[in-house]
Amino acid sequence: MIQELTEDEFFSEWYDWKLVDDDYRDEVEPEEMVAINRGFGNSKKQISAIGEPEWNKKTKRFEFSDIKVEMSGRIQCFENDFKLYKITDLTSLDSKSKKILMKKTDKPTRTQGVDLYVLDDTNVPIYSANNKAGVLLDSMEKIKSYLIFFFLNVRGRHGRFYPIADISQLDTLISFNSRYPRKEYLSAKHEEVVKHFGEDVHLEIRNQFISEAANEIVIKNFYVVFQSTLFSTTVTIQKNSGVIALSDEKDLITF
Repeated sequence: MIQELTEDEFFSEWYDWKLVDDDYRDEVEPEEMVAINRGFGNSKKQISAIGEPEWNKKTKRFEFSDIKVEMSGRIQCFENDFKLYKITDLTSLDSKSKKILMKKTDKPTRTQGVDLYVLDDTNVPIYSANNKAGVLLDSMEKIKSYLIFFFLNVRGRHGRFYPIADISQLDTLISFNSRYPRKEYLSAKHEEVVKHFGEDVHLEIRNQFISEAANEIVIKNFYVVFQSTLFSTTVTIQKNSGVIALSDEKDLITF
C-alpha cells in the first residue's frame, strides 16, 4: 500500500522541524514591508512568504497573524548561524508554506537589514546563501544533510531528483510526480530489484563511498528517483561554494 502522504508530509520527519511559534503575531512598519517584498522578489503587491498582511488604519502598520514558524533541526551545514525556516500561512485553505534560509532570529518577520533567501526550486538561493553565510561540510553528517537538502529543494525542467534511502520508499517517491498514478511499482519488478541489490534494501549514503580532496568532496553510489526511474550517480561538491555536479549517471531500473 502506497503511503497517502504529500511530499511535504513525507519529508517532514527528515527536516526535523521545531516549532518556533504557532500563533505568530507581529506588526511591521511600511518601510519594513517594502524590504520584505524586495527580499521575496515581489514588487507588484504587498504579499510575502509570511502570510497575508493586513493594514491596520489605527496603528498605520501591517499586521501578520495566524502564521506558524518552524526551524529545521537537521540543517546544520551553514556558518554564521544561518538556519532553515518553514513559514506556513494558516489562513490559506491549503496552508501554503515557504522555506527560507536566514540568520537565526526570534522574529522571522523582521527582515529589514537581514539576509534571507527564499527557496524557489532553483539552486540560486542555495548558492547565494552559501556565498553569504559559508557552507560548512566538515563532517560526514553535514555532507549527507547538505546533499539531501539540496536535492529536495532544487527541481529541474522535468521534475525533481528524490534521494532515496530505502527501496521501500520507491512507490511513494514516484507518486510525487503527477504524471504517474499511485500504484505498487516496486512489487511489479521485485525480481529486477533483487538482481541489482540482493536483500540489501538500504540505499542511504554510506561513509565508504565518500572521499575528499583539497577542494572537493566526491560521493559515489548516490541513489535518486527521477520520474519513474531509479538512478545511481556520482556527486561532486565544491567545498568552498557548495556547488554540486553529477556524473556517471546509471539508469538502474525503470518502473
